[in-house]
Amino acid sequence: MDEFKKRQRKKKMRIAIALVLVIVILVGAVYIKRSKKESADAEVKTEKLEKRTIVNSVSGSGKVEAVNSEEVTAGMAGTTIDSIEVQVGDHVEAGQTIAVMDTSSLSSQVKSLNDEIKDLEKQKADAVKSKKEAEDKAAADAQAAQVQAAQDAYAREVAAQAQKEANEAEKKQTLSALTAQYNALNTQYTADNEKLQSMQATYQEKLQDGADDGADAGADGKKGWKETDADAMAYYALILQQQGTVTTELAQLQNLQTSMKAVENADTSVSIPAVSSPQLSLPATGQLNNMNVATSYDSAISTLKEQVKSLNRQIANGTIKARTSGTVTEVNAKAGDTYLGTPIASVEGIETLMLTAEVDEYDIPDVSVGMPVKIKTDATRDEELEGEVSFVALKASGSSSSSSLGALSSLTGGADMSGFTAASSDATYTVHIALKEQNERLRIGMNAKISIITDSVKDAWSVPFESVQTDEDGREYIEVEEEKKVDGRKTTTKRKIPVTTGIEGTYYIQIMSDELKEGMDVIVPESQDNSMEELMNMMGSDAGI
Repeated sequence: MDEFKKRQRKKKMRIAIALVLVIVILVGAVYIKRSKKESADAEVKTEKLEKRTIVNSVSGSGKVEAVNSEEVTAGMAGTTIDSIEVQVGDHVEAGQTIAVMDTSSLSSQVKSLNDEIKDLEKQKADAVKSKKEAEDKAAADAQAAQVQAAQDAYAREVAAQAQKEANEAEKKQTLSALTAQYNALNTQYTADNEKLQSMQATYQEKLQDGADDGADAGADGKKGWKETDADAMAYYALILQQQGTVTTELAQLQNLQTSMKAVENADTSVSIPAVSSPQLSLPATGQLNNMNVATSYDSAISTLKEQVKSLNRQIANGTIKARTSGTVTEVNAKAGDTYLGTPIASVEGIETLMLTAEVDEYDIPDVSVGMPVKIKTDATRDEELEGEVSFVALKASGSSSSSSLGALSSLTGGADMSGFTAASSDATYTVHIALKEQNERLRIGMNAKISIITDSVKDAWSVPFESVQTDEDGREYIEVEEEKKVDGRKTTTKRKIPVTTGIEGTYYIQIMSDELKEGMDVIVPESQDNSMEELMNMMGSDAGI
């Protein structure tokens, strides 16, 4: 069904484009409608089935243009044109001067600004010199005071150094005393702790001896203790007394360690600047202040210099140069004119031409870069040029206009045709076509007929579009005439052959079926049999009904 709709669409487009053909068809249709005559015995039109190369193409018209072109303009609207350096037909290279603008007023402004810059630079130098002299005197007066202050600071630093040395000696003496005290106490603590360990061992041994069943004496021959014996309790009290002594000595040792660490970590320095030489090299204070004075002038000078740069750029831009090599095809101004911003000249590379065409929205999805193109022009007579699609626009560039057929009323016997149009307002898309070879007969602006080959098949069974018909179930078929002998007489019969359609050419469509044979007489229905209503229905909404 989609292929059928596509073929119907192609028929509508051919009718819309070929206006003369539409007129003929409409006149014939009105005539047929009035006559109401149909001849059942009319001769059936047939065409021999054969294989062809079917080419599916998108046709249109285009214009010859230069591949490289430039509208030479200047960004100096309102300026007088001093001179035009080219004329039509001149060949120019990229960078060649096309026109020169009057920049005398800009040059005057540059001179005035440069004079102002010189004055400011002189004022800056005088101000820096004056301030430096005043600051140098102040620096000399301050030098003596600074030297005296440095000597006083040196004396204080010497005193601070002596104090630091005294502090360090005292620290050393204190640390030595604490160390001696610690060593003596540590010796006493060691002896007392060993005694405590011995007493605890003796106590445990006595208790063990007393715990032996039936024993009257321990291994040493002495009687053992019970924990409740008076001797055991008295000896345990001595152990507790000794343990207290050891604990006290241990605490004293820890305190001595803390004191020793405190003395070791004590800071003996004095918060006085380090000792330095009284002979100081003092920096001049005027340098920074002079810099500040210069900065105040530099800001103004920099602003003026930027203005000069901008004006010089404008002056340089006043010499209008070509950005593209080519031939001057138009000169639209002359010396003395006030430039209004329009192109001064046109430069086009006429040695390398291309074509620009517009393709409508129905066909543009089938067109892509790289497709081959056949080209015909009046200038090249019967020669068919070859090209290739080099660019396909993604955005519509315009639309095709509609044409009313109301003027055909007199040709159709007074029928009112004012409601019909020959073409719709479809969007169009720009396509660029590169020529395979340049042709010396081509000129910029010439019209050309193009045919973009979107698909092709060689050795394909093909028939005219009208030969492919569709039954009530939407299946496509063709009809063929066949001669048979019945009772010794030749009889012509019709037979339907189901087909599958392929690509479409301008007048022929590819068909496929196992029943096809070369030389078959394929029936071509007469399109003139269509009534006025059928023709209008074929044209659909594009007909303006």
